[in-house]
Amino acid sequence: MSEADGPSRRKGLPVLTAAVREEPWIFGAALAASALYGVAPVVTSWALGRITDRVILPAFESGETSYAALAAAGAAIFAVAMLRVVGVIGRRVGAGLMQFRLQSTYRRRVAHRYLQLPFSWHQHHPAGRLLSTVNSDVEAVWSPIIPLPTALGVVIMLVSAIGSLILVDPVPALVSVALFPAIGLLNVFYQRRLSPPPPPGGARAEPACRGGRHRARELRRCRRGQDPGA
Repeated sequence: MSEADGPSRRKGLPVLTAAVREEPWIFGAALAASALYGVAPVVTSWALGRITDRVILPAFESGETSYAALAAAGAAIFAVAMLRVVGVIGRRVGAGLMQFRLQSTYRRRVAHRYLQLPFSWHQHHPAGRLLSTVNSDVEAVWSPIIPLPTALGVVIMLVSAIGSLILVDPVPALVSVALFPAIGLLNVFYQRRLSPPPPPGGARAEPACRGGRHRARELRRCRRGQDPGA
């Protein structure tokens, strides 16, 4: 984790909090759909276990089954599949609707603020830059809204899966809880060991390359890590 991650989190969390305050109902609907998708794997495993114990195994043991049992098993599988479909569609539609509403609201607010400024201020600020702020900057500010319900749904999925494992057998649950942080630490260690070290003198040569007159001799010296003014 780099040192810039701390300030980024401190700046990003207030933005997400403001988004939730601006659109609480849409965010709640998107989060509910994401939670529905998050618990769907646990419900799927429970439904498949019940179908196996009450329909498939008795059919193999007795050599026969009933249409009612097959219909109930099919209905259970269809219900679980629809649970996942509703969760996926709900979280994506809710997140997209929340993002577009926030962008529309703040574009109007920024444009209204521009109209309140005096004409002398507009003379010193290009119109293209103002339009870029209204469009691109507002879009960039609210771009993290799309993955927010999905990320929270992943947390709900992990909690529900670990909870179901604890109810079934605590030992595999403890193994899984210890396994995920170990894989994350191993991934960080792997990336740091395999990432190439920065070239010596590269940090000093880069500003000189950018600030020089871009002549052929200076560019060649910049690539070699030498001082272009020498």
